[in-house]
Amino acid sequence: MKILLLIMAGLVGVVSTLLAGNSLPYYTIYGMLRDEGGLSFATGEAFVVVRNSAGKEITRAPCDSSDGLGINYVVEIPIDSGISGPYYKVESMRKGETFSVRIDTGAGLLVPSAKGVTSFTVGGSTDTARIDFVLGADRNNDGIPDDWERAYLLAAGKDPNGTLNPDEDFDSDGFTNIQEFVAGTDPTDPRSTLRLEIVNIENGYAELQFEAVSGCTYCISSSMNLKDWAPQRFALKPEATSLADKIIATDYQTLSVFAPVSPSTKTIFFRLHVY
Repeated sequence: MKILLLIMAGLVGVVSTLLAGNSLPYYTIYGMLRDEGGLSFATGEAFVVVRNSAGKEITRAPCDSSDGLGINYVVEIPIDSGISGPYYKVESMRKGETFSVRIDTGAGLLVPSAKGVTSFTVGGSTDTARIDFVLGADRNNDGIPDDWERAYLLAAGKDPNGTLNPDEDFDSDGFTNIQEFVAGTDPTDPRSTLRLEIVNIENGYAELQFEAVSGCTYCISSSMNLKDWAPQRFALKPEATSLADKIIATDYQTLSVFAPVSPSTKTIFFRLHVY
């Protein structure tokens, strides 16, 4: 996965002899924000707010599912050079400072965590860090909210105060519990899993079908030999001229996409990805 960040290489109009500190390029954090049920936040559903150790808001950015595959937020934190004295900008931070994140959904600020971690350290200017957040308590710091684990343990007749190890496969369907959390499937039901089927090949298109979960983003890759995989663009309607590289489900539904297939292709494999 490549993330391209456009960063200002220089500064304009800064007179260093008059200022104790200098504004530098940003320290950037990015990743995926999910709710208590594992669903990623859609564009405009929330803001990711960065606060310094004193609780002052430094900056914020809206969730945006177009930021990239497997990413729904990017926040640029203004960096001060820390030469001496006061900050160049009040709303800035210095390398090594600690910060926290809050999620503003319009109904108050919520505290997310990254495998139980809620305090982070600012890196250098132009540095980037991936931080995947979830909402809800995570007492065993495994990246899965406690309420999600309790709900499925209770439904399976197990102790709701137990845990679902993220690396184990509770229902023996070939997917770990953390994979089911991300995919929005039931970790206690082997029938609830991520599957991709080729239902038809016609007019130069392979119709691919899968059960989609609302809020999840899906993309497809293809291979001729099961070793070398490449992103596979697809049409959302049969024989459509425009192709997409992803689709965001807006409901719990069966989705069909149409991948172009060359008449000369003898064997091709498809793989479904969910974010």
